[in-house]
Amino acid sequence: MRQTLQFVQTGDAQAGIVSLSVANVPEITWSLIDSSMHNPLDQALGVVFSSPHQELARQFAAFINGPEGRPIMKKYGFVLPGEIIVTPTP
Repeated sequence: MRQTLQFVQTGDAQAGIVSLSVANVPEITWSLIDSSMHNPLDQALGVVFSSPHQELARQFAAFINGPEGRPIMKKYGFVLPGEIIVTPTP
């Protein structure tokens, strides 16, 4: 994603498709792709069992899925567990 954004920012590409979470930079103008034109991209968050920082990772996951983190994630186009995706009908 970042490399695509870098190509567009530097003018090495005329256009690119990047995630909303990285699109808001001053050098480019962006538009959302209509959700009826694609299937959603499923992503996941996991805590690595062997991590020496499991508790911090769990706290981060709880933050993202909590009352403070959900609005931030929604701002960047993420649909979180328990939310319903509404697809517009033509």
